[in-house]
Amino acid sequence: MLSWSPSRRALVGVLAVVLLVGVAGVALAGRRGTEAQARETAERYLRVLADESADPSELDELLAPTDADEWALAGALLAEASSRISDVTLGDSREVSTARSTVPSDLVFDGFEEFEVRYHLAGEHHRATITLGRSRGGSGGEASRWLVVTPLAGSVDWNGATWLSTPLDVTVGDVPVTVPGRTTYEPAGLRLHPAVYPARGGIAPWFASPPEQVVVVAGSAVSPAPALRPAATEEGLAALTQAALAAFDRCEDGTAYCPIADLVYPAGDDRLPEGWWHGFTTTPTVTVDGTTVRLADGAFRYLSPSGPRTVRFTGSTQVTIDPDRRPAVADRWRIERQP
Repeated sequence: MLSWSPSRRALVGVLAVVLLVGVAGVALAGRRGTEAQARETAERYLRVLADESADPSELDELLAPTDADEWALAGALLAEASSRISDVTLGDSREVSTARSTVPSDLVFDGFEEFEVRYHLAGEHHRATITLGRSRGGSGGEASRWLVVTPLAGSVDWNGATWLSTPLDVTVGDVPVTVPGRTTYEPAGLRLHPAVYPARGGIAPWFASPPEQVVVVAGSAVSPAPALRPAATEEGLAALTQAALAAFDRCEDGTAYCPIADLVYPAGDDRLPEGWWHGFTTTPTVTVDGTTVRLADGAFRYLSPSGPRTVRFTGSTQVTIDPDRRPAVADRWRIERQP
């Protein structure tokens, strides 16, 4: 039978403690090395988001998104951003068991690290988290590497941008983000990197809006859709001028839809003389202010039961959009007689 002396038992105990300390040290060193590698990738990722001189295509090798096409578009829009995030701080990390977002099915991850991120955007400070995963090396000697699996991302439903109940064609900078000419609404929340984006909306070629600065914050959706306010282009003004003046052609057929009927219909008379409408003596000036079409300094001549008369007038009506997305004017007019 083997017997252990007190000194031998003490030596074994010391060796066990040393072994445990060594294992713990190796594990701690491995943990620190893992965190350092993840942090290096996170810092590179955040630098691309914040540096206006950085090429957003660098994100392609840092992200592990589920929809590569969507993130490719997000990168193209980031290049159009009027301002990016600044004063970025990468906080401590913690090991997590899973990512908070769905990871690509063709990638296998051996571990995840979650970091807190603080940044400044559009005059406000924000806080969010990102998660990185250590992808398992593939066949052919491909080394494992860290990828951002839960990036900083907000969203905008550009399809929700409408004007006069008509879907707008929206661009960010020079990049289209909606299907041109669509006539129906389909929800489509496009994910974007946090930044301020210059968005324009219009109904080509008739209306176009000035750029509206849309702030996209990580973890939030821009809702409702950005309020874009189109104005008539030269083509739009020409079309609306034609439509507004053409509305007076109805006067030849009667007063039912004649814009100036209230000014000419004689009180107490059942009807005007045959051929009462003699047309404009001064064609009114037409302007478009937002959704209002205004007529100024116009004059028309008509035959009243007591003889010919000339009336000076101003008026207004509202812009409408036909089903084929062409500009038109409403039937309801407000006309005022001028001295």
